[in-house]
Amino acid sequence: MANLEKLQFPPLESDGGNYLFWSTMVRNHLTAETLTDTIADGYDPGTNNDQRARAAKSYMFIIRHLAPDLQLQYINTTNPTTVWRALRLQFDNLRDTLQPTALCEWENLRFSDYKSVSEYNLAFAEGGMMKPQKMKKITRGRKIARVLATSVAQTDIGQKIAEHQNICL
Repeated sequence: MANLEKLQFPPLESDGGNYLFWSTMVRNHLTAETLTDTIADGYDPGTNNDQRARAAKSYMFIIRHLAPDLQLQYINTTNPTTVWRALRLQFDNLRDTLQPTALCEWENLRFSDYKSVSEYNLAFAEGGMMKPQKMKKITRGRKIARVLATSVAQTDIGQKIAEHQNICL
């Protein structure tokens, strides 16, 4: 009985913030349990007891991995396909809205010696980072100097965030 209470991964947040991770984990678990067909469009357990038991198992797994307010929202639904489709309609658009912003943030990510990822990639591709160098002993002083050199480039965080938001919007 204690095993029923243990969640395999964090439940879906009520705002859908972790939907992409959650949906991947649910789909993987249902695949491992050979229950993926229970969330496929058009699935109907019918009157077959085995199919109804599989649908109930899938439904219980999905419901247990939802935030409490989402559980209340879907408590009267017993078909896992209906719950899966409703959650997909409600939260799957996050991929379309978050991906462009994430790509923009990645492109404008700044490294200590480069203005953007593109410049870093260009320098790496040209072989500037691939040339063999003499191995130098890494001392504590070198580590501290590297940290300070890296953090000095990030001193005016507020201005960089404002610039970044203007670029990515």
